Amino acid sequence: MDKEEALSRFLFELGQLKKIPRSGWLRLGIDDPESVAAHSFRTATIGFILAKGEGLARPELVATHCLFHDLGEARTGDLDKVAQEYLGRRRDEGKPSSYLDRETIRDQVSALEEDLGQAILALFEEEEIGEEISIVARDADHLELMVQAVEYYANGHRLAQEWVESVNQSLRTSSAKAIGAKLVELSKDPGELERALRWWKST
Repeated sequence: MDKEEALSRFLFELGQLKKIPRSGWLRLGIDDPESVAAHSFRTATIGFILAKGEGLARPELVATHCLFHDLGEARTGDLDKVAQEYLGRRRDEGKPSSYLDRETIRDQVSALEEDLGQAILALFEEEEIGEEISIVARDADHLELMVQAVEYYANGHRLAQEWVESVNQSLRTSSAKAIGAKLVELSKDPGELERALRWWKST
């Protein structure tokens, strides 16, 4: 297989993330949850914002890590916490990368040119990206879940509000805690929440 074919296959594999739903929401009765790809995109933008807020020198590295953080789910699907418990693949506390072991990612990039594959793998290694970046990226992952939970709550899924409060407790950076506190506040004030969701009225 030449390098262009290997890369083409990898890009088609990435496309699976647009089709895979975030499975945890299914347990709340949400029939059509967002895809893993949609989650990864907003997580990446939140990661960049948090990194700037925390004064990190390379916010783009946080964003890149967040964009790739659920890469392995193109092969395994999205496993919620209940499924992870049974499969023995729970996420390590404080680690921003996917709960998937690195072998999944290694398999995905094995046919790519070595420097490209190693660059992707490095995004999953804390010793490569640094603990501070890992913490910010993990907060971005949690904040994206909170934002999504608030949106689902506003659309009538009342159980999602519990997730807003529980996930808020896991935030570690000051920038994330400030945003998290606002999200909790909005989820308890229907009037303020409606105004926030109608963001287009301020444009």
